[in-house]
Amino acid sequence: MIVHNQHNSYFSWYKSKSLKQSLKESELATLEALKMDRPGTLFDQKIEEIKIEIGKYKLGKNEILLGSANLPKDERCKIWMAKWEKLSV
Repeated sequence: MIVHNQHNSYFSWYKSKSLKQSLKESELATLEALKMDRPGTLFDQKIEEIKIEIGKYKLGKNEILLGSANLPKDERCKIWMAKWEKLSV
C-alpha cells in the first residue's frame, strides 16, 4: 500500500509540474505579446525570470522521469503517458 501511494505521488508530482509549466508558458506568451506593444526593460526582466522558472519545471519533470526507471512498469507507463499526453496537445 505504501509503495502504491508513493507511485501515485510520483505521477501526481509530474502532473503538477506539467500544469505549473503550462501556466508559466502561458504567462510568458502574454508578456511577450504585451512587450510588442510596449517595449521596456521591465518586460525583459520578467520574461527572463519566467524562462528560468519554466526551465526548473522541465528539470524537475526530467528528474521524475529518470527516477521512474526504478518503478514497476505499470506505474512507469502512467508517468510516460502523462508526458506524451502533454506533447500531443
